[in-house]
Parts: sequence; C-alpha cells; structure tokens
Amino acid sequence: MSAKYRANLQGLQSESIGSVMHRLAQGVAHQGFATLQTAQLSAWEEQLGALRAAATFMGENGVQIDRWSVLLEYSIPGVDRRVDAVLIYHNLVLVLEFKTGLGEGLASARRQVEDYALDLADFHGESAEATLIPIVVSMAVAEGMVRPYASAAQRVQPIRQTPPSDLGRLLKSIADGVDIQIGAPIDPARWDAAPFRPVPTILQAAATLFAQHEVREIADAGADVANLTATADVVVDAVKYAERHGKKVVCFITGVPGAGKTLAGLNAVHSPELRRREETSGLFLSGNGPLVKVLREALAKDMALRNGNAHGALTAARQQAESFVMGVHTFLGTYMAAERIGQAPIQRLIVFDEAQRAWNAEQRQSSGGPDESEPESILSVMDRHSDWGVVVCLIGGGQEIHDGEAGLEEWGRALRSRFTHWEVWASEAALHGGPGTGGHRLFAEESSAIGGVEIRPALHLAVSVRSYRSRDVATWVDALLSSNEEALAEVSSRASALPIFLTTSLPRAKEWLRSEARGSRRVGLVACSGAVRLRSVGIEVSTGFTRAYPYHHWFLGEPEDVRSSFALEVVATEFQCQGLELDSVGLVWGDDLTWDAGHSRWRLRKWSGKQWQSMHDPIAREYLINKYRVLLTRARTGMVIVIPPVDPHDATRDQSFLQETYDRLLSIGARPLAAS
Repeated sequence: MSAKYRANLQGLQSESIGSVMHRLAQGVAHQGFATLQTAQLSAWEEQLGALRAAATFMGENGVQIDRWSVLLEYSIPGVDRRVDAVLIYHNLVLVLEFKTGLGEGLASARRQVEDYALDLADFHGESAEATLIPIVVSMAVAEGMVRPYASAAQRVQPIRQTPPSDLGRLLKSIADGVDIQIGAPIDPARWDAAPFRPVPTILQAAATLFAQHEVREIADAGADVANLTATADVVVDAVKYAERHGKKVVCFITGVPGAGKTLAGLNAVHSPELRRREETSGLFLSGNGPLVKVLREALAKDMALRNGNAHGALTAARQQAESFVMGVHTFLGTYMAAERIGQAPIQRLIVFDEAQRAWNAEQRQSSGGPDESEPESILSVMDRHSDWGVVVCLIGGGQEIHDGEAGLEEWGRALRSRFTHWEVWASEAALHGGPGTGGHRLFAEESSAIGGVEIRPALHLAVSVRSYRSRDVATWVDALLSSNEEALAEVSSRASALPIFLTTSLPRAKEWLRSEARGSRRVGLVACSGAVRLRSVGIEVSTGFTRAYPYHHWFLGEPEDVRSSFALEVVATEFQCQGLELDSVGLVWGDDLTWDAGHSRWRLRKWSGKQWQSMHDPIAREYLINKYRVLLTRARTGMVIVIPPVDPHDATRDQSFLQETYDRLLSIGARPLAAS
C-alpha cells in the first residue's frame, strides 16, 4: 500500500486523532524519515481535524460517509513527495493539498495539487477511467469555491479551494452532483496498490539523480523508462572493467530523440555506485551552451530547495552543480591550455552529450583552436591518464544542426588513426547505422578495423519516452521529414489520434497552449532559426536576439515570470531547446521548409539579403531537416503546428507554399485545432 493510512470517512471519524497520527508516523518512518519535526505533527493534527469535521457535516446532511474512502500521505514513487490526502467516492478521485499557515502561497499550492491530479490521470494504473478533482484546503482562502461536480467531460477538473471550515460543504456539493449509476466504482484497496509510474522530465530526473538517487529508482517508478537500467548497468560495467584492467574504454549510447540518452549519461555521472570514490566520479559535458546553463540552474535550485533555501544555499548549490556539468569548450580550453598540456583531468569518467555535434578540425581552427577535431582532443586529454579512463558518447540520430559538427564518423576516424589502444563498447546501431544514428555509422570499414570492439545491445535506446501519450510521434516525425510514405501510412494506421494539431492562427495556438498550462506543465513556442520572415507575425529568431535572451528563465521560470516560456512572447529555436523539452509545444512553421506538392518533396530555402534562395548544398540541407526534427520532437504531451497566414503585400512569404505545407500535414495525421 502506498498510503500511510487508509479507511473510510466513518472509520476516520471514529478513530482517535492520536491513533491515526501514530499510524502515519510509523508509515513515514518506514520510508526513512525516523525523525518527525513538530511542524509535520502539527500539520497532521490540523488536517485530521478538518477531515473529521467535514465528515461530521456530511453525515449530518445526508451523505453516506461510509462510501467515502480516505488515503493519507500517499507516496509518489521516484520523487520525494507525498499527497496529503486522497478521497475516493464512486469513480471520483479527490486530491487534497492542505496549507495550514495563513502566509503560505496559494499559487504554489494550486500548481502542486493540480500536478498531483494530472500525474495520477496520466500515470496511475487505476485512474485511467476516473475523474480527478484537485482541491486546496487553506486558511488563506476567505471563501470556498463550491463548484458542484458536473460531468466527466474533463478528466482533471478545475481546481477547487476552500478554508478548512467549509471542506464538508464543498465535498457534499460534489457528492450531490454524482450519478452513481454511471461508471464503475473504484476499489480503494486496488487503487492504493496500483502502480503509479510517472515519466519525469529531463530536469526532474536530473535533480533526482543529483540528490544521490539512481536511474534504477526512476525506472522502478516508471515502467516506460525501465530500459534505462540496462543501459546504466553497461556504463557502470565499463567503468569497473576499465579500472580493474587498466584500460581506456569509449562507450557509444545511441537512441531516437527522447529515448533517454541524456538521462543515461547523467546517471553515469551521478551514480552513487561510481561516486563513492573521487577517482570514479564523473563529469557531464555538452557543447550546447543553453542546455548547460539550464541544467546547472535547475540542479542548483532543486538542491537549495532540499536544503530549505537557507541563506547562501543557492550560491553554494550553483558552485557544486558547476563541478558536475560543464561546457565541452570550457573543459577543452582548460586542459588544452599551454600551462596544463600533459596534465590529466581529475575525472576518469566523462560523458559527452550530443557527441555527434562535436566540432571538426576546420571549425575549431576558425574559432582560434588547434588543428584537430574535438573527438581527437577529448580522447587525447583522457589518454593522459597513465592507466584507465572512460569516455561515454551520447549520440542522437539526425541531430547535427550547425556548420562544423563532425558527426559520429569523426569519432571513428580519431579512434582508428590515433587511439587504436582504446576499446569500443557500442550497439549494432552505432556500428552499422540506423534510425538512432540518422543513418551514420562509427567506422567506414567493418568494426574489426580497430582493436577491441564490444557489442552491447543495451547501449541503444530504440523507444522514445518523451511523448508518453503517443510513442509514435518520433516515428511520425522521421517519416514526415524523410517523405517516407510507407512509414507514414503505417504509423497513421497505428495512431489514429496523434497529439499533433494544426492551425493557421497564432492567437488560437496561444489560447490552446494556455489551456494546457495546468499545474507546472510547461508550454512554449519554438521556431527554426532560419525562419527569419516570421518576424512579420511578431516572431524573432535572429541570433543577435536569442543569444542575449535569458533562456534559463524561459525554461525554469514560473508562470508569473514574463521571461518564462509561459508568457508565449519569445520563441526558442533549435539551438536553445535541443536536449530539453516542454510539455506542450507550439511550433511556428517557417518559410524555409515548405512542401512542394507538385514534386512530392520538401522545398528547402535560406534567406540571403532580401530574398529566399534554394538550398543546394547537401550538408546544409541535412542540417535544415535536422533542425525541424529537433523542434518537432520537443513535446511530451502535445503539439500545435502553426502555419500563420501572410500579408498579401509581403512578397517574401508565398501563401501557396504555406498552403501546400498545411495540406500535407493535414493529410498525414495532424488534426485541425478546434475553435474555442
């Protein structure tokens, strides 16, 4: 049982408060909280008083309280949180968050309780057919919101809030509106024992790992990410093997967008098993500057919160986060500096995120660097260890989006030419190519071309877990961009209701996104950096603007923060959002990639001076397709694609091109966004 106490309201009313609190204390202690603070005990006493008073009011006014079940301190697996109270009546699940102090913020309480209800709706095994009602019970509420239960049309109903004294009246009004002839009643014992498997965001998962948990705990909480445990085990095995035998090992983790590669890499860095000793601790590297900044700030804020936001806690947490997450250019700049040539890093394990985006020699030279690629430099720096070292490369298929990104092949060239003594652990996908690598392969020749190659199937993550409401989104995106009609037909036959909507109205898309922004579910607008003529509809994607914008606030700010993604004022391009995610995305489609219906192919263009030019360079064309692949795979729950109408006096935007694109998307599974 997940709840620390379960009974019906009649049983709760008849049992003494002391007895209930004793059972709660025992249950919490079994989870590792042996010492309870006075504040927690006081909060329980007030909550129990409010629930018992509500039960009395309901019973005196004709409600059969023996039909109402109450579950207290219901644990959410994978994160250190518990729901204060869950009430079950017929096929209703009422989620209650109590705030006992007058000074406690209602806004955060509303977000918290709505998050609980949304998570139960999406991830709880016995809540698939239930209607969920989030309720805030707080002394700060002057008057209760006695909105009666109407229907199950909205599975997670609007938030109610009430002072403790009016809780019984609110519950009675809900009970009065329920038709017990409709829907099957919920069995409270089955509900309590049912699996609750939330799929965390990458930032939530990173914070959990940073707090000394393991990816196994996250996977245990969510069956959909259970394949990560096998991948994590292989990386741990590689480190142990390298240390035991004095070897240098490079592991390649491949996977489709949203499959959990970054999470697997973070686990390697933060794995308690590997962090017991300093020499096996790791460093997470990324060439994606926005990702590094957002990840560091998210980890620091979570750590400061866990430490009670004490004075100086955030500053200290930021310093600690910097020791685990670093920009690859900073890392190489440090160890390639003249005064440190030959010096080995402190870490024996480094994880390089989006390693296929590492710079080639030409790009590094043009930026004032040495005449060698980043893969060569990273392997060279780690090769300074006299005995052992491990490099873990996270490889995303079709994710190269900028000039000078060397690709998976550059790692193979470096290994074959200079580092033949390094052993390679990889999946078949890395060695032979496939969807998880964008068709690229590590070696041009057979894998026997260099020393040891260990094939480990678990190093490939084939299933996207980001879009948890439809596993077919990543497949649909790949088929869409490759114009694979057979694959599009197949995915459409499996997924008749992809969570992908289509509109020509940017205001309507914003309205939909705001309706999806419930609890802390994050929404935002994205657009391609090459879609420069979206400026005509108020969308700015220029490098000068995006480089100056504080995207850590965009990704982490609360809904009240106008700098955040919730404001729907500023878009993130592929450069800011690669490696990160939103719950619901509004993709504003640009004129750089439009469908050519006459030739059944994509029309790829770049802006030059004052007009569009056709794009002929094959590498530039591949990068543009990859940019849209990144943008189309950022959403966890749903996406609206906006193809805004054009001004007939604007010669730079062709309405027929955009109409053909709209018709194409509509014909292959995107659904028109209904009018409000």
